[in-house]
Amino acid sequence: MPLELKRRLGHLDVYKISKMGDKELGDVFKKPPALHRYVNKMAHWIKSACIKLVTEYSGRAENIWSDTKQASEIIRRFDDFEGISQKKSTMATNFLADYFKIPITGWENIDISVDVMIRRVFKKVGLVTEDASDDNIIRKARELKPSFPGDLDYPCWDIGRYWCLPERPLCYYEDEKGKDYCPLVNECPNARK
Repeated sequence: MPLELKRRLGHLDVYKISKMGDKELGDVFKKPPALHRYVNKMAHWIKSACIKLVTEYSGRAENIWSDTKQASEIIRRFDDFEGISQKKSTMATNFLADYFKIPITGWENIDISVDVMIRRVFKKVGLVTEDASDDNIIRKARELKPSFPGDLDYPCWDIGRYWCLPERPLCYYEDEKGKDYCPLVNECPNARK
């Protein structure tokens, strides 16, 4: 979406976007193919984020984390943006720390970013019971990896996306190279072997 938004606007200047009219920006999102299924809401959130970046962070996203190294504070700052939830704020902090190597302390505060795939994996493997609430999944991830619960994010998401499907899980599959198993096949009580 950011690349297409840049193509449509001719820029990604947060100062210019923050001054755009709601209808004008909404029309950019609505132009086929729509940039998001909730075009008005997403256009509003993008404008709101740009206003926040301009007024609180001198128009620079890196100022969200440049003056602090505490993961909990960075997560809080991301969470302060309209439309950002636990999932996105912890995921963004996780990316900064793990992929972009931003020197962040307090990795134990970077939780797993709960979504439908992670919820499905935690539930099917029996890590959480029927109450697969975000809080229970976060609590369990903290138990499993107290030093960095967010480290479980990508592997669980990947398993939920490609193996642990809602209807017919691919606990294993066979192709010309042989049999390949889900990484959790030996741990999962629901695995089809």
